[in-house]
Amino acid sequence: MAERENVEIGGHTWSAFRPLWLHRRVFNRLFDSIYGPKLFQRYDVYRTLQILERFLNGPIRSWRTHSYASTDATYEILSDSPVEAISDEKDPDARLPYRHTQYALHEVPINVITDHEHIYHGARTRESVQANIDGGWIDPFGPESYTIEQWTKKVIDTIDEIEREGGIATLLVHPGCMKAGDDFRSFKQICEHIEAQGYTTRTMSDVVSNQGTAFSERQKYE
Repeated sequence: MAERENVEIGGHTWSAFRPLWLHRRVFNRLFDSIYGPKLFQRYDVYRTLQILERFLNGPIRSWRTHSYASTDATYEILSDSPVEAISDEKDPDARLPYRHTQYALHEVPINVITDHEHIYHGARTRESVQANIDGGWIDPFGPESYTIEQWTKKVIDTIDEIEREGGIATLLVHPGCMKAGDDFRSFKQICEHIEAQGYTTRTMSDVVSNQGTAFSERQKYE
């Protein structure tokens, strides 16, 4: 995969928060973080980077924490690593990446509605979604979920809107969700739309190198 043109491999944690009992019952209760204390996070980050670098013969420049579960400790650890860009923030109003003022990182906000939290698939049924809503679940893109066809239209409309406004549309798309949704047909539709409109696609390294990209500066937590 890494040998394909315009593909960049990034870090996404080593253990994917396994075993779950450790992260949910111990780390979350003791440290108020499902990712765990800083010492564990450091081990997890560097193990991830070392393995990927061994296979890719080069440094890893980008990162997204599993379940967006980064903490200040995560940002501090990544600032001392080769990683330059992180995509842990979901913000439908964001249009451009920004430089953190207190960390040596660029944030590339996910500004297009995500798939896993907003598509009916697998165990994510209308009943389970409604139960989550009744339980107070919230998300920057709203509490609702959609059929994959409805989600695809929202994605395409948002990409077009962000492009018109001179921003960078940042998508988070899981192969598992696309396979379960409609065997990748909607994902193909999105890719074909991007190509047909002549939109430029970028790797995270392209974004960080600031090639024709404006950046804002703000602190991670305002």
